[in-house]
Amino acid sequence: MALFGLQPHPPLAAFVSSIWLADGYAPGPHRQERILPTGDCSLILDLTQAGKAGVSGPQSESFLIDTSAQFFVAGVQFKPGGAFPFF
Repeated sequence: MALFGLQPHPPLAAFVSSIWLADGYAPGPHRQERILPTGDCSLILDLTQAGKAGVSGPQSESFLIDTSAQFFVAGVQFKPGGAFPFF
């Protein structure tokens, strides 16, 4: 699995903590990954299917994502309150 991250420069850095890209498959005994709760908002784009995207807001509980298949996704991790000007 390849994971690439980019720290944005001003003026975007005031709103965005990171921009990332994940490509690949991490075979192993675990078919799911637990995502811990944060106060951040994320925009996630599925690059294998045109138009498939999701927004995840602040969470108070963890959730599971499926990691059992090939994936190619990109995302923007907003700072707390940073997504407001974009949405």
